[in-house]
Amino acid sequence: MSTMTESGCLTVASACPERPALVTDAGTVTHGRLEGWTRQLADALRARGVGPGALVGIVAAADDDGGAVAALLATLRVGAAYTRLDVGAAPTAALSGVLAADPGAVPAGTVAVLPFGTAPVDPPPVDGLRVALGGALDDDVLVGDGTALGARALRAYLRWALPAYPAAAGVAVLPTLPGTAAELTALLVPLFAGGCVQLGELEDAAWSGWRPTFAKLTPDGLAALTALPDEASPTGELVLTGPRVPRDEVARWRRRHPGAALTWEYAPADGALGCAALRLPAGAPLPDVLPVGLPLPGTTLRLLDPDLHPTPAGDVGELYLGGESVPAVEPGGPLPSGVVVDPFGIRLRRTGDLGRRRAEGGVDLVGRAAAGSVPPVDVGDAAVVRDWESIYDQLYAVPADGLGGDFSGWNSSYTGQPIPLPEMREWQQATVDRIRALRPERVLEIGAGSGLLLGRLARECQSYWATDLSGTAVRRLAEQTAARPDLADRVVLRHQAAHDVTGLPHASFDVVVLNSVVQYFPTLDYLDAVLARVVPLLRPGGAIFVGDVRNARLAFTMQAAVRLLRAEPDDDPARLRADVNRAVALDKELLVDPGFFADAPARLNGVAGVDVQVKRGRFHNELTRHRYDVLLHTAAPARPGTPPVSCDLAGLPAALAAGVPAVRVTGLANARLATEVSAAAALAAGLPVATCRRRLDDDRRAVDPEDLAVLGEDAGYAVTIGWADDADGSLDVLFTRPTAPMVGTIAVTPARRSAVPC
Repeated sequence: MSTMTESGCLTVASACPERPALVTDAGTVTHGRLEGWTRQLADALRARGVGPGALVGIVAAADDDGGAVAALLATLRVGAAYTRLDVGAAPTAALSGVLAADPGAVPAGTVAVLPFGTAPVDPPPVDGLRVALGGALDDDVLVGDGTALGARALRAYLRWALPAYPAAAGVAVLPTLPGTAAELTALLVPLFAGGCVQLGELEDAAWSGWRPTFAKLTPDGLAALTALPDEASPTGELVLTGPRVPRDEVARWRRRHPGAALTWEYAPADGALGCAALRLPAGAPLPDVLPVGLPLPGTTLRLLDPDLHPTPAGDVGELYLGGESVPAVEPGGPLPSGVVVDPFGIRLRRTGDLGRRRAEGGVDLVGRAAAGSVPPVDVGDAAVVRDWESIYDQLYAVPADGLGGDFSGWNSSYTGQPIPLPEMREWQQATVDRIRALRPERVLEIGAGSGLLLGRLARECQSYWATDLSGTAVRRLAEQTAARPDLADRVVLRHQAAHDVTGLPHASFDVVVLNSVVQYFPTLDYLDAVLARVVPLLRPGGAIFVGDVRNARLAFTMQAAVRLLRAEPDDDPARLRADVNRAVALDKELLVDPGFFADAPARLNGVAGVDVQVKRGRFHNELTRHRYDVLLHTAAPARPGTPPVSCDLAGLPAALAAGVPAVRVTGLANARLATEVSAAAALAAGLPVATCRRRLDDDRRAVDPEDLAVLGEDAGYAVTIGWADDADGSLDVLFTRPTAPMVGTIAVTPARRSAVPC
């Protein structure tokens, strides 16, 4: 069993001292032995004057026999903070003191005692974590990623988690010394429950015979877990922690392990302390949309409007945390970053998540505040309140050219600066042209935003319905369209989420548009659910236009290009490659493999054909390189009487000049992406950063997709340019005479049911 002393120190005290507490490569450590080590190290720390306000650096050697865990527990016991150090990262001379453990009494782990506020000079500690459990109850400390973690909040969490997770009294696996709040609780909960923690990788556990009964992972960890043998998965309870969970990945894991319970601990950031829990017992059905669960003891969840008042059921607001998770404020001091005070004087912590309250209770997360649109908080200025209304007043400000010309918030991932206006206007025109080619009379646009498409298309339609998650955006569009006589009687505006089709007329629309919104969906299952609800809204022969989809096949390529542009030539390629992999894993947006749409007719009743195409445009930017458009047709596509003739690029002009009804060219190198693909491949291979950066500037032999489109159109052909089967951005191109239409016949790899992140 475990106890908490009145002073707040955590003490591991097992009723069965001979029960295993840790399993390492060096052997097994019992609870009694671990408690003895912890007590001796705590006494040694106190003898050196280490307590609240001190920082302890802990080195976990490759052959560690449990000493690092004992050092961690001892540090918490004396109320100090700890930081995790790499082996050999900090020479002894850089430390203010070293506890040399007695080899006969305490394991050979090294505890480096550092004065508070200092760190080894070369290199710095990794994943720093301050936790003052032995200090004052209101001590507020920081996790390495900058999120707040209070001692009181951690105590409250552990009091809840120990009885909530009975499977933690069995076996858990932890690969490394904790570096975040989530990792710390993944260690403490099993130990304080009297369980056993195996120090190692889940993959090793699958073959060791120590199958876990309990595991606590981030969504990234779940993706790794599903790739491992079943023996690596917990038999009792899997806990996922973070601001989002990949429902399709969860469903895949749950199908393989129906006998285990599943809990999602909502946390406002990756690695942060969980503050709400949704628990699904073994065998319970998985909801289509996972709501935020019940708040943990000592925590409150508040869904608030721009004036920081509660939102009614069905309305969207921003999610705030109250209670133990809110950092303390010194008397007369400034508010910590991210903390606001509501009209009733209650301190709340902002999460940045947007949610809609269910009528029956609970909150569905529906998105995030737009990146780059949230103003920085001046903690010394109590008048600065980052509320929802001010965010969207900025995001949807009307420029001089009015409706359809607001490109605010469209910033380049490469530079962080606004994408140049000529490039945005070309992107807009290309999208409008693709929708206009469908000759729609009645249109529904889901996620109309600032009206970039509505402003250009609505006047050509009999009716144009538009929905948006943002009430601010809808109100602004209403004001703009009411001032336009050519639009006032054509446009119908609704404030509702993408999956909400309430009040939308069935069998009424020629085209439903979802442009540049799919990336904000939580999972592929949610995307499928939206499409399934939209299909019945179409007239016979109607189509769904899904525009600006981010390509999951190119996730590493794009993140590598972004970071190489910012890197120095002498940077460590291994570290940079790790940064790229981390950026891919932590991307908050939904990236979709083009192959996902290929089997849509098999999944979605009413969809008969699919057309996946790269973006049109002369400019080479992230929009034309890394995004694509999809058309889902409800009418079976017409096909030519003879199959297309295959040829290479050199023979293409002659084939078109000869008037061949249909011509296909496959596997063409894409000039938009060739240099990025080459640079990313070099980085993946471990080549020097300087070499990788030079490849970004190489003039490689490749063809511009826009040149192919113009070539075909000038010869009187319809041109369909899609992605080839490879992950290098290469192209498959189909040229057809208008007399032999060939919609939806570009081949794409069958769906992999994967997205980044999902």
